[in-house]
Amino acid sequence: MKKIILALTLALALSTNAFAYTENYVSKDISVKEDTKLTGSQAPILTLDECGDFEGTGVTDFSLVLNNAEWLYEGSGIIENGLNYTVITSNEMIITVDNDVYDAASSGISIPLYTKITGEGVISVKVNPISAPVSESVLIFAHCGYPDMDIKVSANEDLTSFDLSIKDDYPYQIVAGRIFELNLDNGFQFTGEADLSATGKFGNITEFSVDTNKRTAYIKIESTSGAGSGTIELENVGIEPTSNSVTGDTKISIKAINNSDYSKSTVLGKYTADTSEPDHNTQDGSQDNTDNEISTENTVKFTVGSNMYYVGTIPYKSETKPYINSSSRLMVPVRALSNAFDIDDENISWVEDDTFRGVVIQYAARTIKIPAMSGDNSYLEINGFKVTADSAAEIVNDRIYLPIRSVVNAFGISDNGITWNESTGEVTIKIPSL
Repeated sequence: MKKIILALTLALALSTNAFAYTENYVSKDISVKEDTKLTGSQAPILTLDECGDFEGTGVTDFSLVLNNAEWLYEGSGIIENGLNYTVITSNEMIITVDNDVYDAASSGISIPLYTKITGEGVISVKVNPISAPVSESVLIFAHCGYPDMDIKVSANEDLTSFDLSIKDDYPYQIVAGRIFELNLDNGFQFTGEADLSATGKFGNITEFSVDTNKRTAYIKIESTSGAGSGTIELENVGIEPTSNSVTGDTKISIKAINNSDYSKSTVLGKYTADTSEPDHNTQDGSQDNTDNEISTENTVKFTVGSNMYYVGTIPYKSETKPYINSSSRLMVPVRALSNAFDIDDENISWVEDDTFRGVVIQYAARTIKIPAMSGDNSYLEINGFKVTADSAAEIVNDRIYLPIRSVVNAFGISDNGITWNESTGEVTIKIPSL
């Protein structure tokens, strides 16, 4: 009887030693947006520390199962010599360790979590030992969504500035880059002035900047943040109306652009447009007739071959340059043309389905569809009605160019409001009052 008990005790001891536990951990826990692909240096690293029980075990296996994510690994392959993977399903793969080739006993195991985020909430990986001497564990390496974000906005009465407060109790890292996009409506624009302060995980790495179109501004962080909470305070953010601003509510929209689908829109206040007639009298009391020509304060100007364009007297820079196409029509990049007419980027979209492929622009009360498909595309649709265009949209180096005359006509501007200077290659357009 004593011999049997001794044998069982020895067997249990051997069994316990054969599957000792490893320390498992991930290199970081980051905040991500759904459909984000974690590759390269952005991907967290799963580490299973060295374990002497790998010695003499030959070939062993363990599995990794994802939650709210899927593997970017495909089929079978090699992570390191003697450390192989085989994808079983979109969220599960088997890791095979050949202990005669790979020294897991003294070097441990590191696996990049190359994954695509497929759902909101906790993003984790489960380690299942199968036949390998590793510990079973569930490790969180990312979060999708902002469950504890508090954003407050307040503006002064004359709508010359506003304050923005962001309190983030979300206790995880935020990936470097632009994290919030701010957009003004009703023709308002940013002046570029703001007082910024940041604490906690946002301290010393946060910036505020204004886009060249002046209607959009960004809050960004220069490097991936630490974990924990943090605050961002923007005070005295300067704003001002333009000639396109009309009496009515002026709103700001706030959108998280690389961490979640968080968005918020709030009214800054009601703007009252100045409808008084301008004073055309000179200092000596005579009548000033210089306004018989189009005022540069109410115009948009593009030049062939130049990436600088003007709204009034203010210059802006486009990523690409206008050109004359084979049909002798002036083609202008869609974003620059739309922004020049105070159309926010959120009102410019690329649509591709079974019936339509092209650009859709929302301008005032108009929905303008510009096709960029194969076949005869020399037309536009305005609120569902087709009108003839003098040229089709063109795609050059993955950029969309629009025929400026036809699109400007679709904006409600007649040919009388368009001036072409052939000698300088400049087109000047009078901005209508909406």
